[in-house]
Amino acid sequence: SNISVTNPISICGEGYQDSATRFVNPTASSPFFSFSNVNGISLSNFKASSSVPRTSGSYFSFSVTSRVTISDFFMSDYYIGISIDNSDNIVIDSFSMFNGVYTAIQIGKNGRVENCSINNGYIKNETSPSTYGVFAGYVDVFSLGSGLIIINQGTCFHIAPSAGQTASLIDCYGAVFDTATNGVMMLPNGGDIIRADFVGTWCGVHTNAGLTINSTSGNITSVRISGGDFTACGVVGINCEGTNSKQVIINGSQISSNTIGIRLQNAGYIVVSNCNIGGGGQESLNITGFVTTNTSVGSFQNNSFGVNTTNESGLPTATNVIAYGNIGIDNNKPYTPTVTSVTGSFTTIAATGNYQITGNLVSFNAEITITNNGTASGGVKITLPNIASSSFIGVGRGTINSGKALQIVGSPSSNIAFIYNYDG
Repeated sequence: SNISVTNPISICGEGYQDSATRFVNPTASSPFFSFSNVNGISLSNFKASSSVPRTSGSYFSFSVTSRVTISDFFMSDYYIGISIDNSDNIVIDSFSMFNGVYTAIQIGKNGRVENCSINNGYIKNETSPSTYGVFAGYVDVFSLGSGLIIINQGTCFHIAPSAGQTASLIDCYGAVFDTATNGVMMLPNGGDIIRADFVGTWCGVHTNAGLTINSTSGNITSVRISGGDFTACGVVGINCEGTNSKQVIINGSQISSNTIGIRLQNAGYIVVSNCNIGGGGQESLNITGFVTTNTSVGSFQNNSFGVNTTNESGLPTATNVIAYGNIGIDNNKPYTPTVTSVTGSFTTIAATGNYQITGNLVSFNAEITITNNGTASGGVKITLPNIASSSFIGVGRGTINSGKALQIVGSPSSNIAFIYNYDG
């Protein structure tokens, strides 16, 4: 244990089976090797474990290093398996890591790591879950590739830059995050997450959330979720929380078998489009497909709801979440028009309405009941759900009395429209 390496080195064992090359650490916290201020390192074909319970520290520690490859290995019983800070050009490939206490792979916790990829790995805890499978803090150009499976963790993949740190250009393609407390957590701790892409990711069977995007303690900008499955989670499939998130796009995902499919909690601008929410084919229903608070901001468009117990909650009253083209829910939002007359006044009048926004088009409907006309004459004035950008004409019918056709006329830059009989 505790070997300091400051020169380029290649350590190549004969394989990581029990009968091949084995490193056994006899300490509770010291590393096998610590690499610092060195370029050109290769570690491969070995097994690493500990003969005593680990309480802190990493098996392999890297600081101010470059051109590092760690491949074809097996680790078990670590506190932290691999920690890397202030380094670049890192490749971790073809490995298995079992039964860690805290974190399997920790990247950029204390210093910036650039150009790092993790592929073809299997991280699992058969005993008590460690806190993190992969932790990313201060990183730039960070990739989790296909063939990576992380299971039985506190959080499988945790992205949490601290104050003054940025986690940027994160790509995750086809990775599997399964049977943990959380699948993916984007939770900046005072720092910034800028551009993270998840393509074809599996986040399933988590006791809490499949994917969490939480900007309450930092900034999150430009997150794209394309495809993938978010399923069988005890609390929520995808959770978006915090007003400091921008340009978050969730597109083409399957979200099923969760207590809540997608939840927006006071969330910044989120676009959810072309997702299948709920039962479809072999997939099962969510208890609630979509939940939003009325303080959230975003667009919910062209999604298809299967047979959920409740398809949506809160969407009609969330005035800053635009909904259109969704199958299985009512895309209209309620509004109450204020109604007055051109001259005079009504004695007793009531009105209800609803509207829907599709792109730049606002479609609305108003139902007005005049019980006592009073002195009102000359036409009816109503407020609109939005300010009109151009002139418009609509149609209606006087259903109670005359049966006459009605016309409604609006002008640009006004939120007031006028209703007249068809003949003016």
